[in-house]
Amino acid sequence: MELIELRPNEPQEMALAGEISPCKLPNGLGCLYTLADGRILHLGESVARSVADLQLKPGETFRVCLHQKGSGLPYWSVWLSPETERARAAAEAPDLAEQLSASLELVGRRRRSAETAVPARGFLAATGTDGAAAVPAASSKPAIAAVSGSRCRSEGPIPYNVAFREIVGLVARELAAAGEQWSDQARQDAVSTLFIAAGKAGWLGLWEREAA
Repeated sequence: MELIELRPNEPQEMALAGEISPCKLPNGLGCLYTLADGRILHLGESVARSVADLQLKPGETFRVCLHQKGSGLPYWSVWLSPETERARAAAEAPDLAEQLSASLELVGRRRRSAETAVPARGFLAATGTDGAAAVPAASSKPAIAAVSGSRCRSEGPIPYNVAFREIVGLVARELAAAGEQWSDQARQDAVSTLFIAAGKAGWLGLWEREAA
């Protein structure tokens, strides 16, 4: 079996072999991991704890890197690969889709309740004088349109490109409003999660082409 050599500042991606737990070495010498490709990985105790915190499942990939900057002290980092991040987001998407659907349904119920309290088109309401004024009809704009903007259709799915622009804008606005400064990767993961959730909820339709 080949022991992986981890060179400074060169991240390496790998996956653990099935359900095999690491072999803990005596005298605080760290742990040995068997990888999916048959190689062996040795990590110190503190780095091994970071790997355990990832809660890896069979087939999930992660990355390990030994950082060295000039004459400074070296340090380790471990993190999930982008593919594993996306797979986990997709697995969590049904729960997120249910939450989003429930929120929109609540908004819709409130809108319908408000509409029933508004007089129908042509009803004459008192104006405080001897005359009367026509009360405008209640708006029929759906709840999702109020959330997504005027481009959202009153019926049917939202085109993929329209939904993508709205989700990207939503993430950017909410992060700015919260005073958060996420990394580009974290922003991409948030957009991917919302986009996958929208697709699984059946809200996305065909690509909408721009007029020539």
